[in-house]
Amino acid sequence: MFSISNLRVGARLGLGFGIVLLLLTAVLGLGLSRMGEINDKLKEITQINNEEGRLAARMRLRLYDRAVALRNLALLTDAAEMKAEAERFKKSGEEYSEAEAKLDKMYAEHNGTEAEKTLMVKLKEAQAVARPIAAKVVELGLANKGEEATKVLMKDLRAPQRQWLNLLKDLVDLEEKLNQEAAQAAEKTYASARMLMIAIGILAILLGIVIAGWVTRTITRPLSEAVG
Repeated sequence: MFSISNLRVGARLGLGFGIVLLLLTAVLGLGLSRMGEINDKLKEITQINNEEGRLAARMRLRLYDRAVALRNLALLTDAAEMKAEAERFKKSGEEYSEAEAKLDKMYAEHNGTEAEKTLMVKLKEAQAVARPIAAKVVELGLANKGEEATKVLMKDLRAPQRQWLNLLKDLVDLEEKLNQEAAQAAEKTYASARMLMIAIGILAILLGIVIAGWVTRTITRPLSEAVG
């Protein structure tokens, strides 16, 4: 029948230290695994969420620029100044579209949440309504029809443009919320890993003490009996 006492001294020492090393390996494996999870969360924050938030904020700022340019076009009468505002309106629109395309691509590549995708659909619907009206304001403004441009701006464009801006605000707020949630998840992963590593480390130390005592007794007891 197998008995540990029948093992050679080297085998007993190897068995004891092997158990301790196994526990230490478990600590190392757990640490690496949880560090990987934390790293993934940090990448999500720094490379994905932050960039998505930046693009959403850029879209919002460009829309504000367009709104200011439209207001100025309705008020100005100098041809050169109106041309500058029309160029500003155009450039802001192009930059908005560029940021929107990048954000669409990020949502597709990084599995954007349903909330993000739903807001993007609503944004596209809102701008589909507002853009033709805005173009009409530009046309009237450049034609020196300030009164008509103001009427279209206040009566027809105001509501859809406000809805568009509100949706962008919702998107910016959502990205900030997702960023906070990712940071909290990383903190929880770290706390959980820390507690488990401490627990396993303490267990390894205690087992090491127990095993050392046991191995010592299995060696010294036979020697004492032999001498006695």
